[in-house]
Amino acid sequence: MCALHSRRKGYDLNTLLQVANASALVAGVYAYRIAGGNDYVDVTTLYAACVLGLSNVVMLRYERRRKDPFIVILVTMTVLFHVVRVATLFAFPWSQLMDEVGTGPHEVTRAMIFIASGNLAMFAGFAMAERRAGAGVHHGPSSRRLPRPSRIVLMLVLSMILGQLVSSLGILGRVAGFVQATLLNTYFLVLIAVLYLSMCGRRLPRIYAGMIIGLVAFVFLKTVLGGSRAALLEVAVFGLIAVLVQDGRTRVGLKVLVVGLTLCVSSPFFYFTATYLREIPQGEERSLSLDAITSLEATAASSVPNRQVLFPRMFARLGYVDHVTAIMAGRAKYKEVVGIGYLIESTVDNVLSPGFDVFDRPKVALVLGSLYRGARQAPAKSALSVDEYGSEMMTVYGEAYLFFGYAGLIFLFVSAFAAKKVYLWYRSRHVFEVYAYRSLVLWGAYRWFSSYGMDWLLVEMMTAIIFFAAFREYCDWAGRSGPVILTEGRNVTAVTLPHSGVTP
Repeated sequence: MCALHSRRKGYDLNTLLQVANASALVAGVYAYRIAGGNDYVDVTTLYAACVLGLSNVVMLRYERRRKDPFIVILVTMTVLFHVVRVATLFAFPWSQLMDEVGTGPHEVTRAMIFIASGNLAMFAGFAMAERRAGAGVHHGPSSRRLPRPSRIVLMLVLSMILGQLVSSLGILGRVAGFVQATLLNTYFLVLIAVLYLSMCGRRLPRIYAGMIIGLVAFVFLKTVLGGSRAALLEVAVFGLIAVLVQDGRTRVGLKVLVVGLTLCVSSPFFYFTATYLREIPQGEERSLSLDAITSLEATAASSVPNRQVLFPRMFARLGYVDHVTAIMAGRAKYKEVVGIGYLIESTVDNVLSPGFDVFDRPKVALVLGSLYRGARQAPAKSALSVDEYGSEMMTVYGEAYLFFGYAGLIFLFVSAFAAKKVYLWYRSRHVFEVYAYRSLVLWGAYRWFSSYGMDWLLVEMMTAIIFFAAFREYCDWAGRSGPVILTEGRNVTAVTLPHSGVTP
């Protein structure tokens, strides 16, 4: 009875997503009634947003009956980066990308409809892969014992030290850089640490729980101070992935919900701080007063977006719709430069031939910016300077439309089907390994949804594969004498944990 009660504590994540979806649509309607249409959106865009919101409802109704972590991540990103963007375009009408390309409400509306269609295509792929995999579930004994928490802490500390030696001191050479990027990847180890903490719950000694939380917080703050404006989002995604890979309905406790809302409210301050530190010229002292952060006002000479322009720029940063709109509006021109042939050549240079180039092609995401600004051809990889080495997001929808047009919906269906198959493929008698593997696959899906290009994604996936292979060997070598998690003894591919939700 206690276990059942513990599973039912908190708010079902599916319900929270439905509330967020409806709230975003209401915010869009309200913003339209207050501000009216503008150069970016009008009432037809609002109708398209409602269609997108309805597609979210369809997917969430399915997910409530049959848990699907891919759908949860897809809907979460759709609400946050697409539905909300419509409301912010009414309230804060500014988009540098759409200004560069020269798009208006018609193009944004068309992009929203394509996004809704793409979501339904991927939903069909996920659902079909799940249905066909059901008959092949393997039943067998499973190990419920996790590695010692000291081993997790040790790996994370070693990766941070090695990363500091490589990046700051410039010693140990390329081999150390490869080890730090793959075998001891701090980014992936933070994800593993969050997963470990989620699985152990209160069974983990407080000293180790505090160490893991402290290390994750340290990496987060270090990333923000380094100028990253996506650190908060990455930590939130790690937490979401950690609970989604575990069986049972994902429930969000009141404390976690309050913390999450607090972080959302404080996100402008993180964005402002990271943006300020990014704008400081190399070699100058990086200092920012607490008063400047709390007032969202930097010095006049800093060129940092202060209060009056901060929110339009911040929402544009979260506006994935902008990128889809830009690609769809200029596809005929862009496709002449970065078509399928270019993608193949870029994959050869950036994935299959490390250390040397065959075609001298930069990744597609590094070329789009110059195309948006009117360039007629892609710059050579060897000709890109440090200042020009900036990437432009494509998103999964923009990439599919760029290479295949409306036939990209078929590409999305097939890719979603394959992704779900890969997620269900790995089996092991060790539950922690299965969840670690699935966490990396879900992270790959998250990166795919916010795609910077297939060539970019393949590099990240190869890194994740090498990391997981090394991590699995490390778990075998270090032993499994840590906490024992509770399961219902069904099978190793789907283990139910009483504390699988975020219920502190």
